[in-house]
Amino acid sequence: MRISEAKKATALIYLGSPNFNCLTAGGKATSLHQIKAAGFPVPPGFVVSYEADLEQIEGELHDAVSALGGYPVAVRSSAQLEDLAEASFAGQYATSLEVATLRGLVQGIATCRTSACTPEVVSYLNKNAFCESQTHVSVLVQKIVHAAIAGVAFSIHPQTGREEHALVECCRGLGERLVSGKTTPTQYVLSLEDGCALERQAGAEDIVLSSEILQKLCRYALELQAHFGKPQDIEWAMERGGALWILQSRPVTRIRWRCEVDDFTNANFRDGGVAARVITPLMYSLYGAALQKALQQYFVAIKAVSADAPEQAWISKFYGRPYWNASAVKRALCKVPGYDEERFDRDLGIQKDYGNPGPVRTPMNPRTLLAAVPVALALSREFRRQLRLAETYRQKFLDQETKYLRLAESSAATRDNEFFPLLLEVLSFHKQTESDYLRTVVNHVNYQAEFNKLLVRIHEVTGEPMAPVILMSGLRDVSHMKLHSDMPGL
Repeated sequence: MRISEAKKATALIYLGSPNFNCLTAGGKATSLHQIKAAGFPVPPGFVVSYEADLEQIEGELHDAVSALGGYPVAVRSSAQLEDLAEASFAGQYATSLEVATLRGLVQGIATCRTSACTPEVVSYLNKNAFCESQTHVSVLVQKIVHAAIAGVAFSIHPQTGREEHALVECCRGLGERLVSGKTTPTQYVLSLEDGCALERQAGAEDIVLSSEILQKLCRYALELQAHFGKPQDIEWAMERGGALWILQSRPVTRIRWRCEVDDFTNANFRDGGVAARVITPLMYSLYGAALQKALQQYFVAIKAVSADAPEQAWISKFYGRPYWNASAVKRALCKVPGYDEERFDRDLGIQKDYGNPGPVRTPMNPRTLLAAVPVALALSREFRRQLRLAETYRQKFLDQETKYLRLAESSAATRDNEFFPLLLEVLSFHKQTESDYLRTVVNHVNYQAEFNKLLVRIHEVTGEPMAPVILMSGLRDVSHMKLHSDMPGL
């Protein structure tokens, strides 16, 4: 096949098709392809790759528009550098709406391509430290939605930073009037929990959205946020018949983050893939309850938290994933002399800007040491207690697990009035096991920190390099590969 024929064969890429090429299609089209494949209502469309020869594919363009249902269509950019988390490129490239002829379509595609070289785009590239050679612009062509109302929905309130709120802005007709600032939109602040309107501010056209539409927008905001794993800026349009379409979903690039609440993080959440994907409500209720119980019991046991103090919120869920309360953990640990916030964050992979005050460090002096004696003694007791629990856990756990597995095999014969109590028993067993495991992990993290402090002191006295890796390298028959020795056999 000649080069020109190869380019022609790959010139058009259809949204939702199995052979969709994300590398060629660009950011905007790739995002829409993903959510269309996931079942979200996205208008049909296709992508014209940045290398396609427009003169050679006019016939193909004609057929593709016919497959969409005919004109009019919208012509929008889908660049490699677009809809990024750190830079959206919003409004930088040319857009053509209501394109009604093949000639207009070809011209719209050409205009969109050449807009990548405008001084405004070049300046934006330089400002965000991108290379001009990366400005390949594919073009997205979609069936026009005859919008009665259009707007944007943010899955987090970008002006207040409240992650439990969504912000919806809307205007009559096409949303381009809103995005370009040609009209003052009507604003709604929604509760993401139930979709109810908490605030409403009438714009120039004073639009009233029904509770049904608001709840649908709220649901899409949550689902798209969970799909991409981060807060989303969503463009939408509603037809006169009430059908709601998603026109774009990209990361929110500017959020005025809250400073009056605790810092939550998902750092070190790697066990069982709990942070690797969106967590289901059942999984979160089990995992969250176990971690909440484990951390509360642990910090009470080491006397870093008073037993009669109100219970802290040690875990919460944001963007469909679990996060633990780093601020609450640090407030408890800073009572231990020698605590270093920066070292704590580094060990767990937390990235934080400490600002002018710098990281919190608890000095080692007579006053702090005296106040921390009860904590130090309780910490030592907790280490020994958890070690005893771990040493005896295996047989106890296996016996119970074997019992439940045997019951599961015969569950078809279980009577209805016996099944629910058994389910509650298994869930309780799971919660206790997970809680014990997580408490062991917390003990391990603190014990490792204490051990590293000891190695630092030894290094200061002897001048010899001291680190766990160095110590392990002197042991016989120890290899990190031994951890994987059973994998080939399995």
